Amino acid sequence: MTLWEYYLQFIGEICEGIRPPPAGITLEGSTETDRALSLREQVTDIPAFVRACADEAGLTIPQEVYAAFHLEDALVAMAGLCAETEEVPPNFPDEAMGREPPLHPFDIFMNSILLDEGLVAYLIDILQRQDWLAFFKLSQVAAHADIDPQDFLYWVGHLEQYGEEEERACAVLMDACFARLLEEDKRELIAALLSGDQTTFELFRCEAPELQQVPAATYDWYCQYYLSGVYPLRVLMRCGGITFPEKTERISES
Repeated sequence: MTLWEYYLQFIGEICEGIRPPPAGITLEGSTETDRALSLREQVTDIPAFVRACADEAGLTIPQEVYAAFHLEDALVAMAGLCAETEEVPPNFPDEAMGREPPLHPFDIFMNSILLDEGLVAYLIDILQRQDWLAFFKLSQVAAHADIDPQDFLYWVGHLEQYGEEEERACAVLMDACFARLLEEDKRELIAALLSGDQTTFELFRCEAPELQQVPAATYDWYCQYYLSGVYPLRVLMRCGGITFPEKTERISES
């Protein structure tokens, strides 16, 4: 068995109630789906999770199984699961199936990356090291496309240009807030805001000069136009010292 297969087995057994979660993991939710989502949010290190489950069960997994695991493996497996569950009969147009038009490869790439915190950390690490070979490999697995890293960074850095007016206004205001907090080295506050904690946002809104005179800047506004998109990842990238080019070749929006 691969490490990913062990991971799926342990997750399934915990959700079914036939295996206790390892120390530090709290099983939440009344249905298997809810419990699975809760587990996925808490498991940020797949090898460590598998090792903890194996240790509690008295199961020895060979070290070479851990060594052979890469985060790209998880992406491949998740992409395969999505393909199985979202299969569309041939020759049926998107409109007939009640579906949205095909997503841009950048959107597909980010939707895959945002499935797992470990993949987010891996992407940021690649960009920090400017390991473009690893980036191309990741884009091929996550989006089945060859994505140029500079075009991708331009897109991330100018996301609001592709959104509606309300989204653009929210992005400009919140970016200014996060830029100031980063300059003041208030990283704990940044983390709390990005986690979506409502109390933190409400308190911050009362003292943030960027938001005080903006009646629309409510918690729901922040969740809808900022937290629900790629903007939090852009903040994390900036916190990691990643910069975004101001010019690049025009990127197709179709």
